[in-house]
Amino acid sequence: MMDDVMAIDGQEDCYLTKVPVELLLRITYYLPTKDLGNVRLTCKSLERSLFHFFSHEFFRKKQFMVFTDSLQALVDISKHPALSKCLRHVIIATDRISTTDVTSRPPAVTAALLGAYADHKALLATGVFRDMLAEAFSNLPNLETVDLRDFNARNRNRDGYGTSWSSYGSTTLAAATGGPLTMDAGDGVKYTSLLFLAIIAALATANARPQSIESVLRGRGAGLANNSFLIHDRLLPSVAPVLFNLKKLHLNFHATSKIIDNTLTDYMDPVHFKKFLSLTPNLTWLRLNLDYATYQNADPLLSWLGLAPTDQPPSPGVQPPTTFEFLEQLDLGGVTIAPKTLLKLLVKFGLTLRTLSLRRVTLYDNVNESSKRHNVWAKLFTKLAKLSAMVNLRTVDITLPFQSTVDGWTGVTEFAHPKKNTRSRVYSRSDTPKFLEMAAADFQPCWPAPPPNQMDTSSDDDSDDDMDFDELAH
Repeated sequence: MMDDVMAIDGQEDCYLTKVPVELLLRITYYLPTKDLGNVRLTCKSLERSLFHFFSHEFFRKKQFMVFTDSLQALVDISKHPALSKCLRHVIIATDRISTTDVTSRPPAVTAALLGAYADHKALLATGVFRDMLAEAFSNLPNLETVDLRDFNARNRNRDGYGTSWSSYGSTTLAAATGGPLTMDAGDGVKYTSLLFLAIIAALATANARPQSIESVLRGRGAGLANNSFLIHDRLLPSVAPVLFNLKKLHLNFHATSKIIDNTLTDYMDPVHFKKFLSLTPNLTWLRLNLDYATYQNADPLLSWLGLAPTDQPPSPGVQPPTTFEFLEQLDLGGVTIAPKTLLKLLVKFGLTLRTLSLRRVTLYDNVNESSKRHNVWAKLFTKLAKLSAMVNLRTVDITLPFQSTVDGWTGVTEFAHPKKNTRSRVYSRSDTPKFLEMAAADFQPCWPAPPPNQMDTSSDDDSDDDMDFDELAH
């Protein structure tokens, strides 16, 4: 009997241990997460064979929230000899407890909910959130990206198509507190701004040097406000090297205007945001999504971004224009902008800029002839084509283009040439050297029907109007 027991060796007799790693990965690719974990527990040989691929899938990018258990998991991962080297992308999500309808829950559940709520508040109020982030960041040698999000990505296909990647501990916490957590910012820019400032301070304290900082905020009113970018003088010496090292910066910015007596007045100069951008001179990719911005509060910011150093003489209290000498990709989203402003922006970075992405961008036709209809998108790309010596674009990605007029009309611009995807279009120099001219011919505004007895005064001629680009050639 003893001989029979001695003859059985779980590792030697496991057929999977004899399978080539490539085939083993194909077999386990289709397993749900729980079953994959069981396979890894079978024996040390399988664990060794699968560890690299398992850690890459589950620990290269990891999402956490502002709760002690979740942040402690991040700290523990950062101290693990193997996983700390694997974790490259840290996501801080806006998950938090909703305290509505507390009285209808069982006493134990209510106690857990209130305890978690207090824990969340204390982490922020005492600075422990920042300190735990700093401890983790200081132990992650390959940290590349730090990301602030208010949603869960639905690409965990191992557990079924469309399954979400959620913050570590969120499922357990939701079960203990009797309901799902909320990712709604609630008080909008105040909460997300607080998290962003803490993340920046933690990176500085940890002496971390990620290549990318991102805020990907989809909730209405959740964009980062101007005050989110205030770098205190005491932190500037340690924050400046962090920002100087950045290659990629993706931001949701909440552009604001002054409101007096419930009336929108004028644009508020985002001085802190401008200074923050000036501390990132080595960017190769800049993405700005302006949170439901209007022409009044978006165009001045982008006009400043498009200023050449000679356009604005230095003066006290005025932030000099940025240079971004290495910028290769520019993404703009949710912006209403004058065509001339966008054109000047592209000319400024034209020699290095290779990719332009415009998503939900509205071109504002500010010609004071509301009776005329100008195909502003076509005009813009016609001008770009004529400036090809100054704007060396290779790819242009357009999604949901709009245009508006001085008489208050705003409408979608469709693509004239039908393709499978009618919402977006990519134009590339690899398709044809004259891809900008091809793009110019592809825009077709959806004009409203003219009133009875009124002629359609659409104007598609190539006159310069307000988009005079001759000055840009000097």
